[in-house]
Amino acid sequence: MASPGILPFPQLTSSNYNNWRFRVEMLLEKESVKEVLKISKEDFDKLDETSKAKHNKLDTKAKCIIVQCMTDKHLEYIKDAKTAQEMLKSLQNVFERRSTFSKLYIMKKLLKLKCTTEELQEHFMQVETLLRELEGAGATLDESNKVCYLLLTMPERYATVITAIEAVTTNISLEFVKSRLLDAELKFKDSEKYEKQENSKTAFYSTKHTSIKCFGCGDNHFLRDCPKNVNKSMQPPRGQYRGYS
Repeated sequence: MASPGILPFPQLTSSNYNNWRFRVEMLLEKESVKEVLKISKEDFDKLDETSKAKHNKLDTKAKCIIVQCMTDKHLEYIKDAKTAQEMLKSLQNVFERRSTFSKLYIMKKLLKLKCTTEELQEHFMQVETLLRELEGAGATLDESNKVCYLLLTMPERYATVITAIEAVTTNISLEFVKSRLLDAELKFKDSEKYEKQENSKTAFYSTKHTSIKCFGCGDNHFLRDCPKNVNKSMQPPRGQYRGYS
């Protein structure tokens, strides 16, 4: 655990750029230096000397935070950058490859993705992560696109729910669809719980019944009811047991 006053620095890897960028911007905002990312070179040139000095001080602090969020492996990408804005721009050019092949690769992952977990919330997180990566690669997705990608990943057991969603005539949002799917998940779990309870009762009664053993043949009935017992006269009368009257 980090000591009080020490910032937790997320480290950039080859596969976490989108989440890393979000965390870094939150750190910059927490340290009140995120505003340096919004000032262009033209805007900077229009500032007076006092404002420029203040901006440069904040920019230096922002650059230090960004550098501490990177491993030696990726420092080469930003060493030539003069400002924090240029640093993040250089990283964006490297990790957000806005190309057709990048979008195609992420789309394939989305289309191959299938819900295999019993917890839909976990699956939703996987889908939304890929959707953000797809947008980061340059794709433009509206709510209907996101809904379609999500529904394509759902298993057959949700077919009825999906059909009901398709019947909705108004514009539907991703949050609406997720809510309907979660409602269905709760119903499935309640049904499965009830089925397990019924199966448990059935198994109990079955076990209780099969515990009856015939002394003659060993099958599940009393000796008096045994079809293989030819000496019926030796059996005790119905309602009576040996040793009792």
